Amino acid sequence: MMKNKLWYTAILIMIMTSVQSLFASDTLKISATFIDTFNTNLCRITTFSNGLFKDGLIDYRGKSVLACNYDEIGKLKHGYAPIRSFQGTYPIFGLVDSTGKITFPPTYHFVSEDVFSNRRKVGIMDTISGKMRFGFTDRSGIIKVPCQFENAEDFTGNLCLVGGVPKKPDDPEKYYFITPQGKQAFIGAWTYASSFYDGLAGIQEYGRFGYVNDTGFYQIPPRFDWISPFRNGIATVYLDTTYYNIDKTGKILGKLDNKPLKILENGLTFTSFKSIIDVDYFGLIDKNAKDIIPAKYEMLREFSLDKYQPNLLVANFQGNIGGLDFSGKEVIPFKYENLTPDEDSLWRAEGDGKIVIYNDLGKSLFEVKNIQEIRCYSGDLAPIMIYEFPSKSAKENSKSSAQFGVGSDDGHTTKYNYLTRKGKVLWDQNVDDVQNFSEGISAYLMGNKWGLLDNLGNQIVEPKFDEVIPFRNGYSVAKYQKKWGIIDRRGNWILSPDYALINPLSKNNYATLLAPNTWGIFQINKGFFTK
Repeated sequence: MMKNKLWYTAILIMIMTSVQSLFASDTLKISATFIDTFNTNLCRITTFSNGLFKDGLIDYRGKSVLACNYDEIGKLKHGYAPIRSFQGTYPIFGLVDSTGKITFPPTYHFVSEDVFSNRRKVGIMDTISGKMRFGFTDRSGIIKVPCQFENAEDFTGNLCLVGGVPKKPDDPEKYYFITPQGKQAFIGAWTYASSFYDGLAGIQEYGRFGYVNDTGFYQIPPRFDWISPFRNGIATVYLDTTYYNIDKTGKILGKLDNKPLKILENGLTFTSFKSIIDVDYFGLIDKNAKDIIPAKYEMLREFSLDKYQPNLLVANFQGNIGGLDFSGKEVIPFKYENLTPDEDSLWRAEGDGKIVIYNDLGKSLFEVKNIQEIRCYSGDLAPIMIYEFPSKSAKENSKSSAQFGVGSDDGHTTKYNYLTRKGKVLWDQNVDDVQNFSEGISAYLMGNKWGLLDNLGNQIVEPKFDEVIPFRNGYSVAKYQKKWGIIDRRGNWILSPDYALINPLSKNNYATLLAPNTWGIFQINKGFFTK
């Protein structure tokens, strides 16, 4: 929630005082200290009066839909945004919907932005004990379960794990499950319980651990010293100094020789073994506790990316990094200092002053030297970072890079370029900075001006911009001769650079603009809404 408000305001005050003589526009009429980027059909507006910042909301025509009476308004999520005001020692929170209507005023000391099973967790601070008491509202903030629990998880399906306040000071806290109406779901309260995972919840009774199903029935009676949550039908338990894998009936699938760490999505389990010299080694077992990868690696890591799930594990063996598949086969040789995947299914292996690019089958595609960083590819190109050493040979450069690393005082100059998928540097002359590709376009800096390049290597615009914001929906906010405007993918001005500030475009191509003392609203296809 707007942690940078003071910083934004300081910048805006400097802008206003330095550019008042530069602009004059009758298209802007909203008076405010700051207007944010549109979030759906509403936009947060901030005013400053009597030494206080206050937030409100406007619609896309600039009409106020919520007066600036609140200390902070968050972003809309699930159709609602949290609003905050200060009252006494603690801030209190309420909710506003996507029309600007207050569904409940600031009341609670905690309001979750997330909603599960149409239930939103809220909390009120007990001023005597200093502890929070949690309850639940519906999506809009109407109270459904009063704030009475010291501990409360989020709903999983129609059940939620809560911890009640002990009736007597010496009584242990008990955990149980409630329905969305706040009623206890089934008989049973435990000194420990977990939320439901894979249909079962872990519980503790009389010092032993087991599992219950969503009716409260003991699916696996308490008999273990320790348990893990179920995942893909498998859990790990500890009994009489030994770890076992079990299924959802409680059947033991196999005995683990080493300590379990994590059950993966594919049902395999990371394990660790501590040597007599106190060094940890890691391996991988199947659901029956059979070794797939023996615990002999100093590091074994699974990666998970937003757009790509890598099919290799990164491992460290005797100080060298390499890649294994999930059967334990060596795919990328163990001879590197670092190995990382990216979203385009490529692996970057670094070592001995060079970078080798592999595909996810372990095939070496190309090798480059004297390049310190390769970013994600878009089309045929990836932005790269290069160190330039004016008076050294390439061989010496490589040694210096390996020795000193990024940001060290070794006399290098950091430069940038692009690399093709065949491993060729695009330009003979490096540039001063490059942006990651957004919608197939990257901005690059030469001297103090930015140009535009597409991901096939075609120059769109020669360097002329003071700044360029990454593209969104085919448009970018750009600065030219100290003024901001909006350009399309060819670098043509959609909105002339006449403004002191333009916030990044929203999803539906609305922009809020400043010039210089008032704000306005512009939409790519419809023009100004504040004439």
